[in-house]
Amino acid sequence: MAAIKLRKDPATAAEPQNGVSPLKGSDNNCLISKGTTIDGDFRSAENIRLDGKVEGTLHCDNRLVVGQTGAVAGDVHAQNAVLSGKVEGNVQVDGTLQLTATARIKGDLKAKFLVVEEGAVYDGKCAVGGGK
Repeated sequence: MAAIKLRKDPATAAEPQNGVSPLKGSDNNCLISKGTTIDGDFRSAENIRLDGKVEGTLHCDNRLVVGQTGAVAGDVHAQNAVLSGKVEGNVQVDGTLQLTATARIKGDLKAKFLVVEEGAVYDGKCAVGGGK
């Protein structure tokens, strides 16, 4: 059985869903600010907040939050993810993937759980549930 939830009210996006909530600043977070571009593969064992751009594979061992100004031109791998920006590549999430109303994804999605807000757009295949 697929674990997909459609959210119609983007105003409630800040509420935790299956343990995933927006990333807040702390010592255990990696912040990539708007105007910053990383050219090449990027990996972090910590949480990542991306408001800039990554041109390459992005791998996050914890929670990834791609803000509205964030963009990835490459594949994304994360434990949990909240996507509000643009991704051109495949997205694989071991736990919960949340697509907010401003998310624009061009690539295949694979996640254990999927939460999609009304207005989110993705162009690709989608596999939800099961194992890795």
